[in-house]
Amino acid sequence: MRGVDLFAQKRGWLRWRKTGARVLTCPACQQSNAMTSRLDTASPVHKFHRFALFECPACGTGHFPELRPPAYEDKGGKEGPLKFYIEQGAGLLSMIQPLMALPQYPNGSILEVGCGYGFCLHFSREALQWNSTGFDPSSLARAGAKDLGIPIRSVYLNAETARNNGPFDIVYSSEVIEHVVDPDQFLGPITDVLT
Repeated sequence: MRGVDLFAQKRGWLRWRKTGARVLTCPACQQSNAMTSRLDTASPVHKFHRFALFECPACGTGHFPELRPPAYEDKGGKEGPLKFYIEQGAGLLSMIQPLMALPQYPNGSILEVGCGYGFCLHFSREALQWNSTGFDPSSLARAGAKDLGIPIRSVYLNAETARNNGPFDIVYSSEVIEHVVDPDQFLGPITDVLT
C-alpha cells in the first residue's frame, strides 16, 4: 500500500488507522485469512461513511470488503458522458486488436459480455462479417444498440440467459472482470455459451 497521495491524507480522505483482524476471503487469490486494515478512506459516493482497506497477507491485494459497486444498469439520460466516451474515451484500437489476432471464422459468431457502446460488435459485424451479439444492461449499451443497429440485450449474462442464447464461436469480454464482485460467478455462464 505504497504511493498514497499526501494531498488526500491532508484533506482527511485517507486516514492511516490499523484495525483489529477479521477473517476475510481475498477477491484475488480466494484464500481466507485473518486480515487487518491499515487505512480507511472517505467515500465520494456514500456520504458520511468511511471504508476500511484490508490487505491479504497471502498475495498483498488490498480490498474494501464492505464496498458494493453501484448499480451498473443505470437509467442514463445524460448526454455528456456518452458524448465523451464516443468522441474521446473509447480506446478503439485496444478493443479491436485482440479480435484481429484471432483466426478468421467465416460466418463466425461472437458474444461480447459487457460490450458497452458496442464498438467491438459493430467492427466484428462489419469488418469480419461475424454474427455479433452483446449483453450489457447499461445506458451506454442501449444507446449503442440504437445508434449502431446492433443486437445488445439489456440484461446480465447469467445461467438462465446463457441457456437461451448461443452457442458462440467466440465470447469476448474486455475491461469487465475487474468490476465484477464475484469473478467465478461471472465466468460460469460464459463457458456455457461457447461452441
